[in-house]
Amino acid sequence: MKMEKKACIILLASIIILVSFSLIKNSEAQLFNSSQDQAINAFININKAIENKSLNVPYSGAYINENNILVVGLTDLNPVFINAIKAIAGKNPIIFEKREFTFDEVWYIYNQIRDEVLQIPSVTGIGIDEKVNKISIGLDDTDESEIVIQILNALDVPSSIIIFEQANTPRPVSRFDRHRPLMGAIAVQSASNINPNGKHSLGFSAIDNQGNRGIVVSGHAVTGTNDHIYQPEFSSNNYINKVTRDPQGARYSDAAWVPTTQVQGFIYRYLGVHGWVSQNNTPVGMIVTRHGISSGTGNGKILRRYHTQDSKKYGTLYDQVRVEIRSWDGDSGGPFTNATDESNVSILGITVSADDGYGWTYYSPMDGIRQDLNINRPLWYNE
Repeated sequence: MKMEKKACIILLASIIILVSFSLIKNSEAQLFNSSQDQAINAFININKAIENKSLNVPYSGAYINENNILVVGLTDLNPVFINAIKAIAGKNPIIFEKREFTFDEVWYIYNQIRDEVLQIPSVTGIGIDEKVNKISIGLDDTDESEIVIQILNALDVPSSIIIFEQANTPRPVSRFDRHRPLMGAIAVQSASNINPNGKHSLGFSAIDNQGNRGIVVSGHAVTGTNDHIYQPEFSSNNYINKVTRDPQGARYSDAAWVPTTQVQGFIYRYLGVHGWVSQNNTPVGMIVTRHGISSGTGNGKILRRYHTQDSKKYGTLYDQVRVEIRSWDGDSGGPFTNATDESNVSILGITVSADDGYGWTYYSPMDGIRQDLNINRPLWYNE
């Protein structure tokens, strides 16, 4: 009788493992900080309803506030619109705010003026501030905002949709045991940067659209295709492979691809990778985790999505994400994940740069990395 009971327990455990594996096998995973689950689920449900046009409301964006409640903006607080959103969100609590513009209007103007505004020497970046539903323009010197306003007036941009912030030009964050197989958030080094401080962080292991395995590393820490990568540092015994994909110029990620079969689906300290999450499903206010060889792990809140970052040295990066967390030399390329529960993670993107003056870090989201590098998804922990 005891043997039969033991066999049943083993069989049940096997079924649970198989079902769990099938759930994470495809597309993105939704593994979030439990204190924000309700707000994130409501956000995703509302977005999906708007995208498939089953929800027709004057939507002005949304964010998670300091109490982990979803705040939804509308240009018209008509009870019909509010009840329609509540029906989609279910029992999840929501706060509604009146806004001047719809998100589509802000998004349209942002895309119309983005590239021209970035040509202004004092501009360090431009993005959408979803908390106030406006386009925020970063300046090295806010006294020069009048110059920007003149240009925007010539483009017929309503002044009430623009706000300014003082923001330094972000600096790249480019830096110790040998690991085989490779995993995310460990030290790597390129042949083009073999000085003692030239190490940077490995992003994550992945599979490309042809089924090949490899690793995603920082784009600005390498010098294009044919640069050679080593782990943990430059040495013939530590050679991995050469870079085969490293998009140049204006792009959607600061990422490069190195093919190799010496990979595993883990982040340093053996956090298993269970999936990835699109920028579309990471609302402003969501708590995320930065992993890097210099700073280790740390949590911060998303401050802005779809931020175009201009670097005169490294080129324009479209649709990056700003997080309220500091990073240091060597963290470049390291993964951003959902707020870790110390056992599993979903990949959100990789570290690009940091603004020391304001305590911000920018990361390239998975959407842009997948597009630029032609990769399918991260390598899972059980592959």
